[in-house]
Amino acid sequence: MFVENKTFQRRQSESAFQTKSTTQTSTKDSMLTSESTQLEQHTDHKIDTKNHHSKSSQSLSVTIRSRLQNLSDPGSHGNNLHDCQKIQMKRADVLSLTDREKKRLTICVSNYLLDYNKGNAIWTGNKAEIRWNNHTFLNDRSSVLDIGGNTGIDASHIISLFKPMRYIILEPLKRYYNHLVNTFSSEHMVEVYQFGVGKQNAKLDISMRGPNGEGSSVFINQTSNKKTTIQIFNITHIFIRLGFSCENQLDLMTINCEGCEFEVIEELQKTNILNYIKNIQFATHSTLKYLKEPKYRYCRIQELLSRTHMLSYQYKFIWESWKRRDLVKLY
Repeated sequence: MFVENKTFQRRQSESAFQTKSTTQTSTKDSMLTSESTQLEQHTDHKIDTKNHHSKSSQSLSVTIRSRLQNLSDPGSHGNNLHDCQKIQMKRADVLSLTDREKKRLTICVSNYLLDYNKGNAIWTGNKAEIRWNNHTFLNDRSSVLDIGGNTGIDASHIISLFKPMRYIILEPLKRYYNHLVNTFSSEHMVEVYQFGVGKQNAKLDISMRGPNGEGSSVFINQTSNKKTTIQIFNITHIFIRLGFSCENQLDLMTINCEGCEFEVIEELQKTNILNYIKNIQFATHSTLKYLKEPKYRYCRIQELLSRTHMLSYQYKFIWESWKRRDLVKLY
């Protein structure tokens, strides 16, 4: 099913970054150092920081540290990270809705039940395969970021169909992480990391749900006796650490993480990082009990996302994919 290649090895993380300590370390330096240490403890191997999937000899922590110091910190501001982006957008402009957008948002929220039932009814059988075969723009030079790898079903299909140059999977649950490492052990293009992403750096306790934990989420009732702890990192910082930028753009981000989709997209919408993502596909878990204002947040995401991207397909409140506007005529 897959292209035969050299064995994927689980490489150990580089030791804590080896910069010389000084007596005048700033607060910002300390925070970045702490974040780097946390992240390296949750990676089995080095994250690539160069284009074309070449192995970088540069420390991960030094990479994120230098990028956040020399460029705009995407977690704190809404500025561009690179000079190649021509249009500067202030954070207020990014997050504010126009009157017309507000009206559409209100209509979207009011139509939730109708749209959800319609999308859910259609999303059956072969229709669900669109989340795998829709991405005909992918090729052996493409990069994919899969947030919420689970058992690797989506990854297996996309890799088999399009054989991208680089396929990155983030999966915070240890059971699934180990499964993914074993499943893709012979695929040189696959990188698997045991952490999730959201708006903050945190360790979260979650209840395992489903026979194999496949429905586990931080947004469900946490009363189960079967619990585990997962590590979450800020998505904008992870995006940079993975080496993506205006010059090295991400071809596809696919998100299916039991409710974290909202946080991930909202955090990216605070920055211009969305402009560096050519295609965004995500599931919507709007029925999770402890997910705050899912209908409103979903509809708001729709309005903000439509400024930079256009719908490729949509089963509203279920699954959908968006393509960056400047690329629509190119494919």
